[in-house]
Amino acid sequence: MAGPSAESEYAPLGRRTPAGRAACAGKRALREQDNFIHRYRGNEDLLAQLLEEHGAERPSDELTIAFFATPVDWRCPVCARAKWEFARLNHKGWLHCRIVSHHDHFPDDFHLQRVAAVVRERPRVCSREETAAFEALYAEVDTLERFRPVDICDDCNRADPHGKKAAGAPSYFTFAPHEIAAFITPRIGAGVEVDAAKAKATYETIRPALAIISERAASILRRARANPLLRRLDEAELTDAA
Repeated sequence: MAGPSAESEYAPLGRRTPAGRAACAGKRALREQDNFIHRYRGNEDLLAQLLEEHGAERPSDELTIAFFATPVDWRCPVCARAKWEFARLNHKGWLHCRIVSHHDHFPDDFHLQRVAAVVRERPRVCSREETAAFEALYAEVDTLERFRPVDICDDCNRADPHGKKAAGAPSYFTFAPHEIAAFITPRIGAGVEVDAAKAKATYETIRPALAIISERAASILRRARANPLLRRLDEAELTDAA
């Protein structure tokens, strides 16, 4: 009976040895690097092509690093348009092809206004207990976020405040990407159209979840106010401390 070939012997043994695993990992890294270069560096060529096609002298000042930090074939997760499908000239005749980070504004508003009114400013030098208390508070505030930040095209990001106005939503509210997709109609080489009735209907389906988040926010505030490591001292307590 013939023994195993050198090739069949090497493959399983190679994967089991540290050197073999390192070699496999190195090959995977090279493949991923080649893929990264192909998908991301091509943005420079794409930009040059878009400038030529639209007859623009230069990109607009609003062109963000996200244009280059996303793959060439990236599509907006809201409207599903590719970069070249929402690229166009702005009023100055410059190329507009902006991608922005869309995030939930509720934790920002809650932290800057409501929490700041209850919680004292974090000292530059904290004790271990104070550090733990502040970090636990910030972690809880983060749980109020309905969705994580995500890159979307500028048109879809601008549709959010229009949808909020149509729905009568509070200023701190932010539509999630899939919710914006429910009330917009994308256009090639132009912005997106907002359907006010659909925006209002979409907001109505979200209101029960917002009520739950508001209750959780109120609970966070109550516990922060009761924590002596976090809460602001009132005038009587300041007098006693003096």
